[in-house]
Amino acid sequence: MKLLEADAGEVFSHPRHEAAQKLLPQLISQLRACENVADGYEFQESLFAALMDTEEARNVASRAVKRLRAGHQLQSGAPEPRARPQHKVLLRALESFVRTR
Repeated sequence: MKLLEADAGEVFSHPRHEAAQKLLPQLISQLRACENVADGYEFQESLFAALMDTEEARNVASRAVKRLRAGHQLQSGAPEPRARPQHKVLLRALESFVRTR
């Protein structure tokens, strides 16, 4: 299964993708407002926090996809898929794909 074959509308309308589209202008504005080293450090902290949140979510989705493909139950603490497609593995893979973009 190739995720590039997925409907682009599904990718762009995914809640995580929409959240990232809202975060980007905020980060750009924060970067443009940097006037000194302290401002730059604060910006880096914000950027790093957003990156870490994304990586953690991607890792959770990746583990969930692997477990579902192996026929196991989701690990404890893994979020349930946001939609109810016929195949949960596809949804997890799509969520993982969105998080990596």
